[in-house]
Amino acid sequence: MKIIKYQSDIISIMVLQLIRAQIQQEVEKYRLDLEKLRGSKVLLLYADIDRAIVDWANQVATTLNKEGRPEKLDVIIHSGGGDIDAAYHIFKILNEVPTKELNFVVPRFAKSAATLLACGGNQIIMSDMAELGPLDPQIKRDDGSSISALSVKAALNLLKDEFKKENVETATILTHKLDALDLGEIERTLGISRKYLDEVLKKRMLCKKKGRKVNSIVESLTVGYTHHSYLID
Repeated sequence: MKIIKYQSDIISIMVLQLIRAQIQQEVEKYRLDLEKLRGSKVLLLYADIDRAIVDWANQVATTLNKEGRPEKLDVIIHSGGGDIDAAYHIFKILNEVPTKELNFVVPRFAKSAATLLACGGNQIIMSDMAELGPLDPQIKRDDGSSISALSVKAALNLLKDEFKKENVETATILTHKLDALDLGEIERTLGISRKYLDEVLKKRMLCKKKGRKVNSIVESLTVGYTHHSYLID
């Protein structure tokens, strides 16, 4: 029985590998078709944003620079987000590749840190189903969990309101719920998001716009939405 199960496992792995190879072949075919249609070099970024993707971007940039920099680079991005520092780093690498245009194509979603990356293009090309997301940073806590900077800010505003209403008991309970380290971290993390977004927008998409327009978009994407998964279509 163990031998039969072992053989069954091997067959299952082989079938999965075959399916994966067929999918990769189809994806590559469509990628090449899109390159012809768009007159561009097309990259696929289907992953959460982390330091490994920075390494990938660097390898891709090195290869393309050796082959001859394309005039136009389209990056098809499908990502739930991730490390905002890594997203900024990836943008800086990809920004140096094309001689003219850098565009981001979003078939379904590019949330959080992926939204920051997409904002670095000349254009964001979205399908009817596509969505971006707010850039409110996630604060890592000692227990390994994460909390949105906006959630901390909302709790702090609620605390102020309760003190104004002289609801001392409620305010005291809220005070104990708020971590002093979270409060200290909130402005720093929001400041980083603002700085990164301001810089990537001014590089291409809004390079000729007045500062007031850029500032409006920066504030909207960093603190203008109610929760981290908010739909921006």
